[in-house]
Amino acid sequence: MPTAGEKKYPLILPPPQQGINADLDARLSTLPVIRLGELTASDDEDLSHRTLVGLKGYVFDLTTMHKSFESDKPFRNYASKDISYALTKYSTLPEDVNVSGYNDLSPTELETLDNWVSVFLLRFAVVGTLAHTT
Repeated sequence: MPTAGEKKYPLILPPPQQGINADLDARLSTLPVIRLGELTASDDEDLSHRTLVGLKGYVFDLTTMHKSFESDKPFRNYASKDISYALTKYSTLPEDVNVSGYNDLSPTELETLDNWVSVFLLRFAVVGTLAHTT
């Protein structure tokens, strides 16, 4: 929930893409394992110049939403971060990204997290798995 003085902004997502992750189960074991620090910069040509985010162990390519992550936008703190915790709290605060673990989340927040994963799986390609998850 937003804190005093913080505005709540909607995250406007693209429409679902037919079959974007249809073969994910088959590809999962061959996807690269990406460490948190590698979400921003990578020597791997496939990952350079992309906007990547971690969400519950997956790494999604959100390059199509690059305008949402510009320095004057509310979601700038999401770019190149693990956004799992932040999405459960509906927060855009920098202290709510890259939070490791889900032990302090309520059952409702865990359900919210799973719902966000479902939404992202329909809209963005999974390009790797995130090394740090709980």
